[in-house]
Amino acid sequence: IIYLGVYTGARRGELVQLRKSDVKLDEQTNRYYILITDEHESQKLKTDNAKRKIPLHRELIDAGFIEYVNSCTDRVFYELSNVEVVTGWMPRFMANLTIPPTNELDHIRSFHSIRHTFITKCMSEPDVNINLLQQIVGHEISSFGITSNYTHKVTDIKNLLPIIDAFGVS
Repeated sequence: IIYLGVYTGARRGELVQLRKSDVKLDEQTNRYYILITDEHESQKLKTDNAKRKIPLHRELIDAGFIEYVNSCTDRVFYELSNVEVVTGWMPRFMANLTIPPTNELDHIRSFHSIRHTFITKCMSEPDVNINLLQQIVGHEISSFGITSNYTHKVTDIKNLLPIIDAFGVS
């Protein structure tokens, strides 16, 4: 789930509730993506903007995420009963990796920090399209004002791929 968070920028609650049926193949690009939705009764979204498609980075595919999902029955992370489980083991996970619990500005590191890092790294890429990044992370599309109300986030996966593919961990 951490690896998925790193390469998608998704919220921990969105990842904890993922279902096998939420991992889909886009026929036009032949790339997998996750569909963040509240389709199942146990799924919740933070906002209306949170319902979205996030293309899977090639690193996730190469790491065997699709094979893992195919081995699942329903929930992708069935062993995680709620988001608080992630909150509880994240500090222990970081401690095992000797990652300090706070950064140099004394900000607490948490699973949500991964989301901040994803957004920051994507924003630092030259020529990033902020509207596409906003769609990927589930933020309100804001730079066009009222026009954004008419977009309905129907962007094809092919248009989102440059944002995901430009993201690198180093």
